[in-house]
Amino acid sequence: MPFLSGFCLRRRSVVTAAVAMSALLCAETAKAQVTNYRIQGVFTGASRGDPALQGAINPVLANRFFSVLLSIDTRATGAPFVPEGFERRGTIYRAVSNASSSFGTFSSADDECTSPSDFICTVRLLNGTGSPGTGFDQFLLLSGIGNSELFQREVSEARELSFQFIFFNDFFSNIFDSELVIPDLRTLALSGDFAVFAPAANPNPQFFDSANFGLVVTSITLQQVVPEPSAYMLLAAGLAGLGVIARRRRVQSAIQHQGVRVLGLEMGQGL
Repeated sequence: MPFLSGFCLRRRSVVTAAVAMSALLCAETAKAQVTNYRIQGVFTGASRGDPALQGAINPVLANRFFSVLLSIDTRATGAPFVPEGFERRGTIYRAVSNASSSFGTFSSADDECTSPSDFICTVRLLNGTGSPGTGFDQFLLLSGIGNSELFQREVSEARELSFQFIFFNDFFSNIFDSELVIPDLRTLALSGDFAVFAPAANPNPQFFDSANFGLVVTSITLQQVVPEPSAYMLLAAGLAGLGVIARRRRVQSAIQHQGVRVLGLEMGQGL
């Protein structure tokens, strides 16, 4: 009957629209997502750099645990860059959109990533320059710059301290090229440093002193995958559209059913 044929066509349209909307949402989520990683480990007690900072900070950090939460934007695009004073070329991804850290009894709720530079909140792939003189590759991840009042007080350093977690992986081969997407951090055997910076104690060409403290990474876990707000807006719009279609279908079906009922009554009266 005509109304049954129309019902089937409308039902098929609703199913088709639902499938199309799901496909669009999946595509949007796949291409626009932020992946959250938690990197955990322990400080080794090894350090290098400014002797004054080493002496003040090493006792505070030695053998303490750390935890760093990083939000990596997997859509970030790379751009060739040669750091001034270094004959090396890397592909830099301004990819760290958020960072927070805790170590020992200290924490930094928001390690600054709102204005990333080439040395802050970035992922860098060094092609053929990971190990000097070998031509191997290196993966380098620099978190944001953090501060902690409690850390400052316990170190008892008169100068204002800031810090940054740096993770890296040296490879014994050439696995990267300039177009490579950011790899899953869980597949990398990351090592790391905890860099501490302070205003220079003595007048010199540098504007700060620094010391690096060794650390061992014990685990890298995936926290969650967060689609962008546009993906949720797309889903909401799709559900609203399907709701309108379903409502119209119910109304039209009721009208057609009523028409068939009236036609049946008229035919019965005619008999």
